[in-house]
Amino acid sequence: MIIIIGAGISGLSLSYFLSSFGIKNLVIEVKKDVGIKHRSTCLVSSKIFRLLKFLDRNIILKNYRVANFWYENKKIFSVKSKKEMFLLDYLQLEKEIFNNIDKTFSNFLFGETVLDVDFDKNILITNKREIKFEYIIDATGTFSFLANKFNLFKFKKIFNSFEILAITKKKFEDINIFFDKKISKTKFGWYIDLNGKSLIGLIDQKLDFQKFSNFIKKFKIVKTYYSYSHPILYCELKKLQLKNSLIIGEAAGLIKPFSLGGITYGIISSYIAAKTIKNNEIEKYENKIRKIFLKPIILGKFADKVLKYKVFLQTIYFLKLNNLSNFLDPDFMNINI
Repeated sequence: MIIIIGAGISGLSLSYFLSSFGIKNLVIEVKKDVGIKHRSTCLVSSKIFRLLKFLDRNIILKNYRVANFWYENKKIFSVKSKKEMFLLDYLQLEKEIFNNIDKTFSNFLFGETVLDVDFDKNILITNKREIKFEYIIDATGTFSFLANKFNLFKFKKIFNSFEILAITKKKFEDINIFFDKKISKTKFGWYIDLNGKSLIGLIDQKLDFQKFSNFIKKFKIVKTYYSYSHPILYCELKKLQLKNSLIIGEAAGLIKPFSLGGITYGIISSYIAAKTIKNNEIEKYENKIRKIFLKPIILGKFADKVLKYKVFLQTIYFLKLNNLSNFLDPDFMNINI
């Protein structure tokens, strides 16, 4: 039995790929259902439609080509990409993946918490039962079950993210990224135009709601439809494979260093995990992952460092390097899987 811990994007994608290969698997999820009612911004490239070919385009809320970069309330420059970036309905994305999983091969246990694992006896222990397994796949995201239990972190940072969907008096077009150390010391805020409404968010370490409240005042909120907050794990692990277990997606530290987005990374890592299981070569998983993500993560770390500085933003504008994002954002890079 292949056990997948977590039914987020990575866990669901893995279950889909395994079921498409005719491999039985069991997904254990602490929530009582698939999908998060309100979730932080879900921006991806068209790559997601190549990875999950069944996805219906109706999950696209809006598409964008322009991103405006602001530094302390002054717009420095705009990036116009040759390729589109899509804002997806996160809840619908999870449900579509779930609905396309072949339930002949995949089963789900909702509302169960994984408590422990015994690798000597190949037994996983939940709050309700003990389950014998062949392989365990950790897709627990921020909670990174195996990394926490076996202290696999090289480094670990937890970022907090707040977001609202609102109508504002002060409006901005397209995607807007705001750098200001008074509101976010290490990351940024955003305002994304969404057909008359606006997604407004802020991310940083040790971020609290008061800082977020101060940030959104500048947009003059008229009406708020929802507010949402969640933690994001940014880490690097000593290993992504432990005995007969693999770690995928955010739980493995596979997220973009600049934006901390993890959707595309999670789907790719779940596909690689499924392929190695299918081919009975899980010992190759970690090397394959590191080979695929080495360049994107290095470039992402570079972008994370330099895009916070006004002088670098001005240099990009002066040199007219408006397509630089195509080389810094792994969603647009060619990744051979």
